[in-house]
Amino acid sequence: FLCLLFWLIFSCCSYLLLPFAMFYTLAISVLRLSCTYLIYTLYCCTRLIISCYKLFK
Repeated sequence: FLCLLFWLIFSCCSYLLLPFAMFYTLAISVLRLSCTYLIYTLYCCTRLIISCYKLFK
């Protein structure tokens, strides 16, 4: 009986932890993607500013 109770608690805990783990993985991938996007945007803006500066100089 105790074993069954323990298994029930464990399964409930794993069911609770599963969405959290999925959310954590999703959050990390989104963060990495946004960081890459931000760096790429900054790089593009810098290139654009430099080219405009060279054009008007």
